[in-house]
Amino acid sequence: MSSPYIAFIRLAGFYANALQLASDVSCVIAREKQVLDLNERAGQRGVTVLMSLSEAKTLLGKDGHFVEWAEEPYRLAQSSWLDICTRYSDCIEPLDQHEAFVDLSNHPNPYDIQEHLRQELKQLDCGVKIGASSCRWIAQAAATHSSLLAIHDPQRFIARLPVHELPIDSQHRKCLDLLGCRFIGEVATMPMDVLRKQFGKAAFDIKRYAKGQGEAKVSASYPANTMADRFRFDGGASDLQVFDNGLKHLSSSLGLKLVEADLSSEFLEVWLEDEDGDIAPFERRFTKPIGSPASLLISLRLLIGSPKKSISTLRVRVGQLKKKKRVQTSLESLVTGASHHVAAESALAHVKAAFGDVSIVKGSEIIAPRWKQVRTAWRSANGWTWR
Repeated sequence: MSSPYIAFIRLAGFYANALQLASDVSCVIAREKQVLDLNERAGQRGVTVLMSLSEAKTLLGKDGHFVEWAEEPYRLAQSSWLDICTRYSDCIEPLDQHEAFVDLSNHPNPYDIQEHLRQELKQLDCGVKIGASSCRWIAQAAATHSSLLAIHDPQRFIARLPVHELPIDSQHRKCLDLLGCRFIGEVATMPMDVLRKQFGKAAFDIKRYAKGQGEAKVSASYPANTMADRFRFDGGASDLQVFDNGLKHLSSSLGLKLVEADLSSEFLEVWLEDEDGDIAPFERRFTKPIGSPASLLISLRLLIGSPKKSISTLRVRVGQLKKKKRVQTSLESLVTGASHHVAAESALAHVKAAFGDVSIVKGSEIIAPRWKQVRTAWRSANGWTWR
């Protein structure tokens, strides 16, 4: 199994850009009395992210345009950039409207994919910062410091970072500072018994973080109500039989997840990545729900057809999931008489329309074998039991 490749993305100027104000306006978006975002004009006048709102107002004076953050005005802009990320990964976890973790671990060349993603996000006219590493907190630090070292040698990258960047309790960071540790690399060399004496049970986590380790799990929380999977072809799939075998394997694994979750959908998205790294997208809304391995396989075959190139990776996402509708499996109902007969005939007509005339036969239409007919006639005529 490949090692984790966690990318952290931060868009600078995201909120200011979404407001689409004139370029000569110094705009600041504030949250909890701190600067959350700003446009280029405000930055030229000395305003920075995380600066106090009062200080920003002092710098800009009456010329400043100050907006209090609220989630709703930026919801559409957030979906726009996260939707771009979904073309490259099925595991996306937004932290804020301008920040998200993206798990690229399943890609054979995650760094190349990361650069493709960066170039596409740049078209949004925002400053794009991407950091990557084997765990979450180092990926965030890599984005902040614009470092590529974090993915290749995370411990070396964090060694010269100040102790206050460790993802530990603020009181513990102050204590480390009092112990003379200015950089994370100095914490990594401290004996474990010294750390235990000072921090107790927290010593283990402090040592682990200082050695470049940490949480690597990214929750697949965007987009909501979706289920996805991928299949990688060893050596590529240039043969249709090999490609179809991949479809069957993926349909089985993803279809069983749908069955277990009791979910279905009519909306299907597929991405085919060829050996050159080009990605071909497909999507379609079907008239019948997809909720099992068989229905997923049929839908995939209809959607994709025959690929024109050798395929290296197949990605499938079933979107807009909902609970399956329960269908009555028996013709019995609470109605009686003529209503019961009409309901039964209607149900039979639906079954035959969906599966063919020979899919279901009434008991009255079944022709018994001749020997059974003779026995029945003998019993009816004489009242005798056939022995």
